[in-house]
Amino acid sequence: MSLMESHIPNGMQDDARGWQFFTIRLLHCVYLLMKVQEGGCEMEKERLKKRLKKQMDFCLEIDKEKRIGRQTYRSDAIQKENDAEHAWHMAVMTLLLSEYANDKIDVLRTISMLLIHDLVEIYAGDTYAYDEEAKKTQRQREVNAAEKLFSMLPKDQETFMRNLWDEFEEGATAESKFAHTMDNIQPTMLNAATKGKGWVEKMHNYQKFFNEISIQGRVLKYFGTILFKTLLCQM
Repeated sequence: MSLMESHIPNGMQDDARGWQFFTIRLLHCVYLLMKVQEGGCEMEKERLKKRLKKQMDFCLEIDKEKRIGRQTYRSDAIQKENDAEHAWHMAVMTLLLSEYANDKIDVLRTISMLLIHDLVEIYAGDTYAYDEEAKKTQRQREVNAAEKLFSMLPKDQETFMRNLWDEFEEGATAESKFAHTMDNIQPTMLNAATKGKGWVEKMHNYQKFFNEISIQGRVLKYFGTILFKTLLCQM
């Protein structure tokens, strides 16, 4: 039993174990700070202050994700979405559509992956899926950005976040495959709703574009078809 759980009534312990990882850690820090203020160890107080500062500095830094524009229009076809909106949308979609996963997935881990996988674009910028020139440097830019961003966190959380990001990039686990599926479906859904406005603006060779994405299995003629085919195949 953890230090935190030992101070939670027995009837609540099972629920407490189900809390999200960061919520538990934050409440744990707050609890220990309260104990320290009652006369505990000054060194522990200082350690927790530094830890919480790093966490809050990171939380403030990732607010910059809201500034990273994407090429996909929102459903109103007036404004384009940003990275934060994209991540939020996929997280909610995963909550609803996880029942279609081929393999059982850890929904919280999948959502966590989706919420952080584009954070590196704060420094690396958004790379349009069909910008062949930008894609040549995309991987190195994003790796450098991941090292810079996640190093802001306490070491244990830096490792956790970096491993989660790497898992998404590698795309080998059931969770990362489902996350990639959502990353394909969400913009496809919006492009279907806006009659492909973003695609039309970007593509000079429209037929070539559709040939390419058809080969990749990302877009079919009707959104309903791709939704079920992609969910079933989870490429």
